[in-house]
Amino acid sequence: MVFGLVSALPGAKLDASLPPDGLIQVEARNGQRLFLSRSSLVALTIERLPVSAETSPRGPALSQEDAPPLLAPTPFVMHAAVFDAATIEQLAGASALSPPAEPSGMQEVTLDALPEAAGKALVRVLSSAGSYLLHGDLKETHLDLAVRRVSSLRSVRLPWPAGSTRLLDFVIWLPITEQASPSVVAALPDRWLGRDGGASTTVRMLALQANTALVFPTAHELGDLELQISADASSAAVVVGSLCQGRRE
Repeated sequence: MVFGLVSALPGAKLDASLPPDGLIQVEARNGQRLFLSRSSLVALTIERLPVSAETSPRGPALSQEDAPPLLAPTPFVMHAAVFDAATIEQLAGASALSPPAEPSGMQEVTLDALPEAAGKALVRVLSSAGSYLLHGDLKETHLDLAVRRVSSLRSVRLPWPAGSTRLLDFVIWLPITEQASPSVVAALPDRWLGRDGGASTTVRMLALQANTALVFPTAHELGDLELQISADASSAAVVVGSLCQGRRE
């Protein structure tokens, strides 16, 4: 465990196969798991606890009713430079040809077919992310996605495909115009497991760079994903979708 954490420190050369920002999982002896991204790991401190001569119990064990809430964070992977320049130009061009119904808003872009290079890139990214986020093989799967045009909005909620057995959800932000791209953050929901078996939701704000895929599993049955934009984007394309179990119907 110590070797794995040290090798995951940014700049470490112990394991060159680690991705730029992979997901690290640490499992405690009591079965609880801690998830953190590689970029958030900056140092590692190990301390040896002093030996105590006390042999009597330190206190009564907590019952489940008295136990504090437990955070169940949603794991995620970010993959940069998903599409090549020609594919971005194709997707952006299709979005630009679909004029928005109103000066500001979000609308789905009609595509006759997803560019072949885009499909191959998404399969590569999701296969790599699935090796970190999912257990088992990814056979008998298909992509269900949409390209949406966002015009002059400060925030937008992206719906996921309905009626599919989703395994992984993903979103990719692609500016259409050549002007400076606004900063975009995604509100990724986490769950707090309460004493009574219920669950409440909090969110983590993750910076989303252009042409970078944010991928996470759908085990928590998340609702719509919210993107918050620092300034009104005159026009941008968002590729949003899911890797789904089974063949396409």
